[in-house]
Amino acid sequence: MLNIPLTIYEKYTIYQEPQLDTLYEIELWKLAEKEGAREFAEAYAPHIKALSLDVTATYFTANFTRVITAFHYALWHDGLHIDLTLRNLTVRIVKHPKGFITLNFGLKKVQGAEVSLTDRKLQIISMQTAFYREEVRPLLESLASVVGISVGMLWGVIPTYFQYYHDLWFDEPMNELQRMQLASDMEVLHQLSPVVFGRVKNPMVAKFRYMESPYEPGEQIRMKNTCCLAYKTEGGDYCITCPRLNDTERTRRIEEYKAKQA
Repeated sequence: MLNIPLTIYEKYTIYQEPQLDTLYEIELWKLAEKEGAREFAEAYAPHIKALSLDVTATYFTANFTRVITAFHYALWHDGLHIDLTLRNLTVRIVKHPKGFITLNFGLKKVQGAEVSLTDRKLQIISMQTAFYREEVRPLLESLASVVGISVGMLWGVIPTYFQYYHDLWFDEPMNELQRMQLASDMEVLHQLSPVVFGRVKNPMVAKFRYMESPYEPGEQIRMKNTCCLAYKTEGGDYCITCPRLNDTERTRRIEEYKAKQA
């Protein structure tokens, strides 16, 4: 029997057991259809105080990046192709114990297959291609269509969050083989044909801009790849790392932040 550590899922807030304080739950495959996507967006919008439905799509995509990350992490770290298909997942709107609203994902069955070391790269190409083409792409296209946003903007949300988790992988112990396999897996991802994503360019290839951190002087932080639309929530505003801010406005906001901390 294949041993799939539950820690892979829990690391990225994917749970098999029911979650307390779940306010709403829907099977993920339904979001790949317009009726289900609209139902989810209308259910989620009030909880995040969205002023328009497009915010629900960017917020969802940011959270769904954890599923994408779990898929890649399992391939690399544990040599497992775990089942993270839309038919095997639900999305839950959950009230966190601290009072804020978050999303996590429900897992129907713990199942998957080992990645053989024989022809490993060919397997990774096939698995990544199928995952993005058959799971991620229809989900994002459906949401974008329903809420009236460019699907390119949703694809643009993913790299910022994916890179954050990818960076954390290097804090974990890894041997030379794992290091080589991680590099190979990321090379495969960045070389996937844009056709897989339904785009002109591979959206997982992103060139990030950096800025001085207002939180830790002397440190650099990564700017977001695209706007998350936080300014379209009640009382919301542009993030300091938002690419839509010009340098003058960003500097003003940073100075305001520093003044509050003084």
